[in-house]
Amino acid sequence: MKRTTIMLPEVLKLKAEREAKRQGVSFGHLIRLCLEKEITPPKKSRRRFFPNFDFTFIDDGPRDLSTNLDKYLTEKRERDYKRQVAEVSPKKRARRSA
Repeated sequence: MKRTTIMLPEVLKLKAEREAKRQGVSFGHLIRLCLEKEITPPKKSRRRFFPNFDFTFIDDGPRDLSTNLDKYLTEKRERDYKRQVAEVSPKKRARRSA
């Protein structure tokens, strides 16, 4: 390890010392933990296969679901988009007329 000197506002140093004592670690260890947490990029979350879990069927679904999954997902996204546009449009019209 390399020794480093940093300047801290007195209040911040007191808070850090109290927190280190509360956690039962040294002041230096707490500072290293905080720095590591701040500068380490977050891990990429794994993308879910189905971004929307509301893709369900009342029955067993179409027999060709595994073959045409992309088609069904695209159709669902298009229906959802049209529904969202329809919900927003009356609100915009109401604002314009006011």
